Amino acid sequence: MSFSIVRYVSSILILLFLITTAAAPGAVAGKPKETELKTTIISATIYKGQSQVTRTGTLSLKSGQVRILCDDLPYSFDTSSLQVEGHGSAKVSIVGTDVIRMQEDLAETPRFTELMKKLDALETRRDSIGIEINALQVRLQFVEQLGRLPMQQKPSEEFPAEIFQVEGWKALMDFLHNERTGADAQVYALNKKKREVEGNISWIKRELGIMKGGTRSGNRVAIACAVESAGDLTLDLTYIIRGTNWVPEYRISFDPEEKQVSLVYNARIQQTTGEDWKGVDVTLSTAAPHAGAAPPKLLPHYLSKLTMGYKRSPTGQLEEQLVGRTAPAVADAEALHVRGGRADHIEAQVASSEFAASFLVPARVDLESGADSKRIRITEGTMPAELSLYTAPRLRDDVFVKGLVTNLLGAPILAGEAEVYIYSDAPGGGKSSTFVGRQQVFTFADGQEFPLHLGVDQNIKITHKLEKREHVEKEGKKWKKIRYHYLVTLENFKKEAAEIVLQDRIPVSTMKEVKVEKVDFSLKPDEKREDGIVTWNLKPAAGEKVEIRISYTIAFPGEWPEHSLNLE
Repeated sequence: MSFSIVRYVSSILILLFLITTAAAPGAVAGKPKETELKTTIISATIYKGQSQVTRTGTLSLKSGQVRILCDDLPYSFDTSSLQVEGHGSAKVSIVGTDVIRMQEDLAETPRFTELMKKLDALETRRDSIGIEINALQVRLQFVEQLGRLPMQQKPSEEFPAEIFQVEGWKALMDFLHNERTGADAQVYALNKKKREVEGNISWIKRELGIMKGGTRSGNRVAIACAVESAGDLTLDLTYIIRGTNWVPEYRISFDPEEKQVSLVYNARIQQTTGEDWKGVDVTLSTAAPHAGAAPPKLLPHYLSKLTMGYKRSPTGQLEEQLVGRTAPAVADAEALHVRGGRADHIEAQVASSEFAASFLVPARVDLESGADSKRIRITEGTMPAELSLYTAPRLRDDVFVKGLVTNLLGAPILAGEAEVYIYSDAPGGGKSSTFVGRQQVFTFADGQEFPLHLGVDQNIKITHKLEKREHVEKEGKKWKKIRYHYLVTLENFKKEAAEIVLQDRIPVSTMKEVKVEKVDFSLKPDEKREDGIVTWNLKPAAGEKVEIRISYTIAFPGEWPEHSLNLE
């Protein structure tokens, strides 16, 4: 093995080492004796993107000058973060630490062989996941065909009498719903797992590429000691390294009868530091060492002029295309990031302060570098929910349930993705949970109120229909005018009255040549905003049906073709 050594130690430190060892009782003049220290990782505090790792090792020392060498630390650790502490029966003065950069041929090392084995296993796992996804997609196609089968009967043919039995239809619909949602959830989870595996494959291939390119650097830590009395010495080497991460995941279960939410708080950890963790004490920290189920969001409709541009087709020919004029951007404030799922039944201890929260994992963790991420249970709790209903039928014919919940977990909830489940009565008694979708959550402090979207209320039906689109004034006129007539119908099938926030929108023109006029509502909105969003606070009684008619006219210059505007 050849070494190209670069030393990170000052001459003052070397001089201090020589003076100290010369003055120490029992010290022997001359070159310090070298001894090798073997260490293992005992703990890791994981932050976002990096972690603080502690390695420990024990050796027996005799009196005199000793230079302890440790080659266990990875190349990529932050050398400026290294701390060395010692304890034991030996009386020792740690004079200084020397970090040495080395270069060696790694193409045929055990590490290279280990990575090749991991790569082969990961590629096999990726292919296996792909086969599972394909099988589920075939299953979904079968379910879709099964759902259409009764409707494919020819009009001249008679349906069997039993096909009209309500219980049979309900059982079929429940079966199709459960099959679709279950298969969709599995496909989502498998695709997420496949992306993780592909990410690990890419990381290993990069590592192998570096190795195959010739040489790679490594680190040696040299610790200069003056041993005043012989005995055992245990050294702890602590350092910061990148390539680790943890993300929160949530599973939310909502019980409509009890009007409460059960929230399971999980964490998924992963590390690609180049060193394997075996039996490591892990702490998850929100500190920085240095600095589906939700409804779609209704946005204003700004009318704008479309201009004719050109693009090249795959054959190289120019083709016309419509290009929209830039309209005011409307940001979705609820857009966030993360994942959800079930966790291993290992619950963490929570330690929270005004600056950060730490989750102490009670069971030691085994996690190889580049391996699949591991999920850990942080905590869980049940919280009452104050419910409300919201719908934007122009976007989706559903009424969504929203719960206002107070964080009673004793720990902050970090921005992440949650899988939402609804409890319902099971046919044989008891309750079963049904997956209804996914939602993103914000970061909320302990004790803070926060919203949760809890899926669709199946007992309220709503439709949004374009009844008529008529040309009031046609081409050839100075003005071209198109009038729209919409009908919104809401029916409450619940056994009690409901309070529902309903929103729709009226187009807003961004051009002086285009006007929106003669806006009429059969039911006056409770709120009208300048951006065209209108709101009704409805309170339909049990069994009540509410109809709202909305009409408006869009006027624009007669010489403009209709397709030059982004009309609905």
